[in-house]
Amino acid sequence: MATRPKRKVYDPEFKARIGIEALQGEHSIGEIARRHGIHAMQIRQWRKRILDAAGTLFDVRRGPKPRPEAAPARYRQALCCNLIPACVHRRGRRCAAHLEAALNTEIK
Repeated sequence: MATRPKRKVYDPEFKARIGIEALQGEHSIGEIARRHGIHAMQIRQWRKRILDAAGTLFDVRRGPKPRPEAAPARYRQALCCNLIPACVHRRGRRCAAHLEAALNTEIK
């Protein structure tokens, strides 16, 4: 009976580095995936987790302030469109935050 190979386990620093590289937009996700030997969907998931956590990075220890339900999308759009200029309309395509704002729906 053949045993299944174990899953690859990546350390958090590696995930963050690859996710930030994907956010910068200098290379396509496919290029990054080929270079590091990682599936492109995995990189997209890491990038999304970074964007989702961006709004809570600077919460003070006194406790986070309550936010409305639409806040994560607002933080994703602010991070994507204002802080990372390479992401905005890269290669003639709209970034996910622009698409979300245009459709006025949450990204799932």
